[in-house]
Amino acid sequence: MEQYYVYIMASYRGTLYVGVTDDLTRRVYEHRQKLVQGFTTKYNISKLVYFEVTADVASAISREKEIKGWRRSKKATLIDSLNPYWVDLVERWNDPSTTPDPSPRPGAQGDRKEIKEPQTIYALRFSPMTLINKQAYEDFIAELPSVVIEGKRIKLLGYRRPRRLQPDDFRTETTTLWSFPKRGNWATHKASYRGNWAPQIARNIILRYSQPGDTVLDQMAGGGTTLVECRLTGRNAIGVDVNRDALMLAFDRLNFPVVSQPNLSGSLTEQLPESRITLYHGDARNLDAIQDASIDLIATHPPYANIIRYSQEAPVDGDLSKVRSIAEFVAQMRLVAGECYRVLKPDRYCAILMGDTRRSRHYTPIAFRVMQAFLDAGFLLKEDIIKAQWNTQTEGLWANLSRGKNFLLIMHEHLFVFRKPAQDEDTRPYRESMSWR
Repeated sequence: MEQYYVYIMASYRGTLYVGVTDDLTRRVYEHRQKLVQGFTTKYNISKLVYFEVTADVASAISREKEIKGWRRSKKATLIDSLNPYWVDLVERWNDPSTTPDPSPRPGAQGDRKEIKEPQTIYALRFSPMTLINKQAYEDFIAELPSVVIEGKRIKLLGYRRPRRLQPDDFRTETTTLWSFPKRGNWATHKASYRGNWAPQIARNIILRYSQPGDTVLDQMAGGGTTLVECRLTGRNAIGVDVNRDALMLAFDRLNFPVVSQPNLSGSLTEQLPESRITLYHGDARNLDAIQDASIDLIATHPPYANIIRYSQEAPVDGDLSKVRSIAEFVAQMRLVAGECYRVLKPDRYCAILMGDTRRSRHYTPIAFRVMQAFLDAGFLLKEDIIKAQWNTQTEGLWANLSRGKNFLLIMHEHLFVFRKPAQDEDTRPYRESMSWR
């Protein structure tokens, strides 16, 4: 019996194409190999994210025209109903247990209210880490000198010389309460990447828990704040992120000289210590390019479930900021914790900044659940640092609602510092700082 397929393909930037075919395998191959001249070739559309099957050619053609006439938001809702993480279905054809059922289901007409949240994404095969080199960054910025993160376009500035490389009055913190009313703006640090941590946080962690020449890992690198601080302080660094655009922004922030500007006499005022920064496109749940016990310090700032959706314009496979379910988010962070424990050297530290949220006007703790996931992985809790929040974009919007609806604005986060026990270490003295389950 003949079968006809209505399908949707997407670029890694989220541009969509709707088509119809009687041979989906062949047609997708043609798109991926750029054998079909036109829209998909022009916009580099190569991911199969949705398809339907019918035995009636007229129905297939009619359905293709119907979907083509929809607005992008409705098409995205249709994709979500079958493939909520917009994974490339071609890469899962060889694994029937992870291939979605293309038969009709609730929500197939684009009604978001009928679409239930996926209960698990364990079946996804996490992509291997892929090195992002300087040439990839230069090719990217030559084609499109900006990225879109969380719906906001951020310009890529290219090679530039900062006015100053180091902070003027930095002092390491000595208590478990950290508050930075004014975000640091030395070197190439900027606040344009919403939700990234202040450079004061990264610098405090790096200086306290590592030494020059050590290797620091940030497997949710975002805009590259940790990586810039590693370069400024003489640490080697590995930055990983599922969002390739975020890595291009991180590369852009690292694109400055190792020598600061000349002073008035013409002599160089400062030269940075030697360091090596490596960027990978990959998933924090699968650090396959990093050897066991090879990292000296982990310093990273994960999303807090879906509070800030970093890839809402162009969905990214494996983006944990798309996960609304707290239980599911914590389950995925358990996989992150396991990889952290594997790659970190014994008796070294892992720092994770996590925040909480509020749902139905009640406090919803995310941070302590993530903390428990890391303790369950085998870590010891070294510090729980309370970090005060400043200059949040929603503070003014919610202030009046706070008074009228009787709830308090959440203005703090938890910076957990974990220690991996030393080889054959007797951990009994720390049993009250370990997992209690």
